[in-house]
Amino acid sequence: MKRIAHIVSTFPPYGGGMGNVAYHMVSELGKQGNTVQVITPDYDKQQSDDVKQQTLDAEVKRVTPKFQFGNAAVLTNINKQLDDCDVVHLHFPFYGASNIVRRWKKRNPKKLLVITYHMDSISVGWKGIIFDLYAKWFTPKIFASADIITVSSIDYILNSKAKEYFLKDKSKWVELPFGVDIERFVPGDAKKEILQKHGLDQNIPTCTFVGGMDSAHYFKGVDVFLDAIAMLKSMNILVQGLMVGSGNLQNLFKAKAKKLEIDKLISFAGFVPDDKLCDYYQAGDVSVLPSINQGEAFGIVLLESMASGTPIIASNLPGVRVLAQKGGKTVQPKSVISLASALKSISQQKKFWKNKKQEVRNIVEKEYTWDIVGASLEKIYSDWFLNEKNNKN
Repeated sequence: MKRIAHIVSTFPPYGGGMGNVAYHMVSELGKQGNTVQVITPDYDKQQSDDVKQQTLDAEVKRVTPKFQFGNAAVLTNINKQLDDCDVVHLHFPFYGASNIVRRWKKRNPKKLLVITYHMDSISVGWKGIIFDLYAKWFTPKIFASADIITVSSIDYILNSKAKEYFLKDKSKWVELPFGVDIERFVPGDAKKEILQKHGLDQNIPTCTFVGGMDSAHYFKGVDVFLDAIAMLKSMNILVQGLMVGSGNLQNLFKAKAKKLEIDKLISFAGFVPDDKLCDYYQAGDVSVLPSINQGEAFGIVLLESMASGTPIIASNLPGVRVLAQKGGKTVQPKSVISLASALKSISQQKKFWKNKKQEVRNIVEKEYTWDIVGASLEKIYSDWFLNEKNNKN
């Protein structure tokens, strides 16, 4: 049994992908008998109360940040928690905790530091400058301190800002795909109910989009999706969008849909609770993830859709395309024409999409369940300690 801490910048009930990955990892590690805790910023005390209601084989420690801006937070008072652990697992990027973790490893060289590299930090303006400076001065030191760095796909790393660090020392990098809860996301027949609820036509091909509609998730490509539907409408080809998610950009997207005169073809469902999300995947003929850059590194929503029996259309981005090539079609990032062509194929290539609908659940069951991921992660930890013991002998 190991004492393990996972450190992550966001955590459920916040709907970000990084926090959900951490949630399922610690859940599986807890089931295996480890003592696991999550260390995450306390952005909202109400969220702390909500998490207590979740069934999780781990303790969630929400720490008041010294400083925060949006989902960025600086933690300074976690040294005691870390020193009590055998394993510290950092979900990166988390700039406000990374150097604390690096210093912990320096104090505890015989303990295990694992980093999961989720994605490149990409932005514009002053935020982009800060990200670039951090990547230049601090990221090399943080990576050097890690014993193991996991990544959802080697394809992503070979095309990311972290490529040079991977090539310098491939031995510490391990491919560990993310997973999906195949008991919660299952094939079913919720389409009629959901489309009626949101005023959509059952006779028009439906594309489900699931993702944050806030500034932090600007890269999700909602604008491209709306433009593609408008382009098809101008050609008298109707495709409708079921938009799941919320955030400060949602009203802008609603205004754009109205301006494009496709508001009758778009339903903004807003936030959907986890226990209802599967129904929304089932409601779509496909799920769409039209992300515009490598801020998207994997796309857990694609796995959730595939587990629900719904094929996918996603941008041809490193990491993301690994799933999309198995579960549907890829499209060129930022290309309205490319996305419109893929959406048009829903009604024009019915045999292709029927076959994909039958395949996607099987793919997930064989390769992407959380128990597979959890067992692999436990083995990564155990193998490191075994090697350290053998080296002593």
